[in-house]
Amino acid sequence: MISGRDGENQVTPSTDLLYGVFETSPVSLVVTDRAGTITDVNERTEQLLGVPTSTLVGESVFDQQWDAKDADGRPLSESYNPFVRALGGKATDGQELSLVLPTGRRVAFRVNCAPVYDDGRVVAAVAAFEDLTAAGLREQELSAKNRQLEALASVLSHDLRNPLAIARGYLDLAAETGDLAHLDRVAGAHERMEELIDSLLLLARRGKAIGRREPVSLADAARTAWATVETGTATLTVDEDLGTVAADRVRLQQLFENLFRNSVEHGSTSSRTQSGDSVEHGDGDSHVTVAPSETTTGFTVSDDGAGLPGVADRIPLDAYLETGESATGLGLKIVLAVSEGHGWQASVAPASGGGAHFEFLTGDAVAVTE
Repeated sequence: MISGRDGENQVTPSTDLLYGVFETSPVSLVVTDRAGTITDVNERTEQLLGVPTSTLVGESVFDQQWDAKDADGRPLSESYNPFVRALGGKATDGQELSLVLPTGRRVAFRVNCAPVYDDGRVVAAVAAFEDLTAAGLREQELSAKNRQLEALASVLSHDLRNPLAIARGYLDLAAETGDLAHLDRVAGAHERMEELIDSLLLLARRGKAIGRREPVSLADAARTAWATVETGTATLTVDEDLGTVAADRVRLQQLFENLFRNSVEHGSTSSRTQSGDSVEHGDGDSHVTVAPSETTTGFTVSDDGAGLPGVADRIPLDAYLETGESATGLGLKIVLAVSEGHGWQASVAPASGGGAHFEFLTGDAVAVTE
């Protein structure tokens, strides 16, 4: 029987049960005697401090080696020392402080400390320590996950717009004309939306920007991307000598889709004569060209639009997106993310004769088709 502070007798659990709770507690627990000497610590404390119980037992919590400081980094005054308060009969709840561990590392803690009574007298103190450094890392990881989910939602909402619009347009056309052949384009748009959702969700779960790489035909990827974007009366030329690149097929197509959308939505109405190998999607004026890089291994995407504001010479794409001139929204940021995920170097420059010229240096990843 142990009496409480008010002197009333209280039934206590068995010693074995109490010790079992003490040892298996997920919280770090430290017990001191009336003089502040550590008499016991649990297994969680050993793990947290990185030293065995035998090293800690017998040490004083008031020893200078702990170099206790408050939340503001000032030496902890005696009146705010949780063990001093507990041994004086006052409990401390949620106090933040930092200590230098025996390993030499300073760690921030949140401490709850309370007196232990016997026959109405304080005979010991018990403290629970929460590692705020670990809690802070968990909070940072959670924040990073939340930012990743927000980015995923933004990318999905942005890149699903075009296949959704195409599906809606061809569905209306099928209803107006009675030609069910238009439903093939509707089905293709739905497949692209499903592909985007599945791929990006899988990458988000794995915490990766790029999935499995495989040899992908740049020309085929560009044509497929063009078919999923609302291009209106714009036209496309694809150089047949583009070759293949080791890439995540879904994300490479996403890169092309966003470049094409940027060209079409921000393009001009200038006219340009098409070459014989062009893939036409209308009788209009805006024109986009996909070709091999002229100076090194890689590929380019150019248009004859108005160009990008503030681009007077070649500039890395990431540097351009950091300037105040960049106002193109999420599309080019997705392009940059896909390029960086593959380890490519992306840049933008004025196209000859006007418009924007994007270049992606892929190193030795492209194998030119003979």
